[in-house]
Amino acid sequence: MNETASERYQQYVQSAQCEVSDPEEWADIHYGPATSVSRRSRSRETTPVPTPRSTPKPLAQQRDRRLADEQRQWFVKRKKKVHDVELH
Repeated sequence: MNETASERYQQYVQSAQCEVSDPEEWADIHYGPATSVSRRSRSRETTPVPTPRSTPKPLAQQRDRRLADEQRQWFVKRKKKVHDVELH
């Protein structure tokens, strides 16, 4: 099945980097394309301070929800282990 560029873009926006076939394209979509300037040594850059690349707000919110959920699951498992140890 061939996907359009728009469908591929939407898939990459909604997926984690480990879930896609081209991690570099995923990084370009999420963090901006790597340019020859960003690959050079910092001492050779034309601007003294590198421009920060930020995650788009919807993706940052999705990431934050996922991290909060993972942390919540970890605490629940940990609490269950502690509770099981106290019972024995």
